[in-house]
Amino acid sequence: MKGELEARPSLYAADMVVNPQGCSDYRGVANIVMFAVGVGVLALPNAVAFGGWIAAPLLLVLSWALTHFQTCLLWKCLFMNPSRKQMQSYEEVGRACFGRVGQVAVAVCLYGGIFCICSLIMILLGSSLHNLAPSLSRSLWIVISVALMLPFAWLPTFKRVGVVAALGVAATTVVAISVIIAGAREAAGPDDHEHVLGPQGIGGLGLAFTNFMNSFTCAPVAPGLIAEMKNPANFPRVAMWSFLIVTVVFGSIGFAGYAGWGIDMLKFDLIVDAVASSAGEGDWVNYVVQISILIVSFSHLLVLFAPLGKASDRALSCFLKNNTMHWTILPTGRSVVFLAAMGLALLVPGFDEPQRASPEALTNRHATLK
Repeated sequence: MKGELEARPSLYAADMVVNPQGCSDYRGVANIVMFAVGVGVLALPNAVAFGGWIAAPLLLVLSWALTHFQTCLLWKCLFMNPSRKQMQSYEEVGRACFGRVGQVAVAVCLYGGIFCICSLIMILLGSSLHNLAPSLSRSLWIVISVALMLPFAWLPTFKRVGVVAALGVAATTVVAISVIIAGAREAAGPDDHEHVLGPQGIGGLGLAFTNFMNSFTCAPVAPGLIAEMKNPANFPRVAMWSFLIVTVVFGSIGFAGYAGWGIDMLKFDLIVDAVASSAGEGDWVNYVVQISILIVSFSHLLVLFAPLGKASDRALSCFLKNNTMHWTILPTGRSVVFLAAMGLALLVPGFDEPQRASPEALTNRHATLK
């Protein structure tokens, strides 16, 4: 019996193979950060307003700790295969645990959710671009933005997507700095805003914690990224630095917004609305925030689509016998999926009616889904 127990760990552990041509740790950090940091980050000052000065930072740190712990468990899970082969996706984990039914259930839930969120971000891009240039309709802006992004959707690996993600990280930094400036300016202004130490009741505490946990979501990107890393054994360290950056960004935007507007943040859907309400004509902070959010949205969409694109590649590979055809067929499959997400975005009822599909309402839905 003792010998069987000692043999079990090696039986269920796949080797972590080093890939010199794989994704570097730095690009891995960029991918995780841009998957977690989306337009939903703009609602974080509201989460701080619900939690107050004491509860909000505690909930933010708790969300960070729980997410890092759960992500490391997922990393271990990918190597706990009885066949001693690293699992490349959550579908493989589902199949190893529950057979074909588990594989299908995991694929439908995971990729169905990612597909819908991609469509939602396309709607947000169309709305944001329409607000900057209202001469074109929202639907036309969606088509234009998707057409510009389509070649980037063909990027086959997280190593290449990481370059785009790095631009998004830079834009996120600009957003955080701009919100800090706007919050400090508002706090020093003549208007008085109430600040509280405690949460807005039990409901406010729950809303704050839910918002923080949703904002840290990055699990869908983990299997593909781990499979492509130069050294998968470094993933816990990559995750640690990623979540540290995410926590700093979330804290900067959330607490700067709350410091500036206090409880009045709950009157706005997003921090950009609060900034715009206090901005004068031609205010540079307002323009910088709007443009930076567009860059963040572009990067976030590409990183978010990456697991969906890799799933499309795997599905097509099952039907392909001649590997020389992959370079033409796989990008076509990715294009079909990307354009299908655009089709769903264009079919959302009432999208061209601002009062029924405002960017603020859609962003709140994105934060809920994410």
